[in-house]
Amino acid sequence: MTARRRAIAGMLGMLATLVTGAAAPAWAHPGHGTMALVGTLATVSADVVMLDVRDVASGVVTRVRVGIGTDTKLRLKKETLASLTPWLGASVVATVDYEDGPDGQTVYHATKIQVTPPKTKR
Repeated sequence: MTARRRAIAGMLGMLATLVTGAAAPAWAHPGHGTMALVGTLATVSADVVMLDVRDVASGVVTRVRVGIGTDTKLRLKKETLASLTPWLGASVVATVDYEDGPDGQTVYHATKIQVTPPKTKR
């Protein structure tokens, strides 16, 4: 088999995998996944934080509701935080699991919230 035929056979195999969906895990389906939200910490309560997230393309700021629980890791650099309340207004990166809710809204639950401390002037 020539190199060209091997390349074509490989491409056809990848195309067949994409068409049949065999490469996607069984649990993966539209409306579920993990993503990072980058924004400013707006409010904090016992089980919910609100983040102001700016859309890069349009520049519009949207307030996003993110659920937190006992399994959510709160971090400042490598330190564990007991509470996010002292960090209101700070930049955060929230790693969230999301899914479509029953009313069509996207529901977010944080697995980790990383606080970015403000830069100090020298």
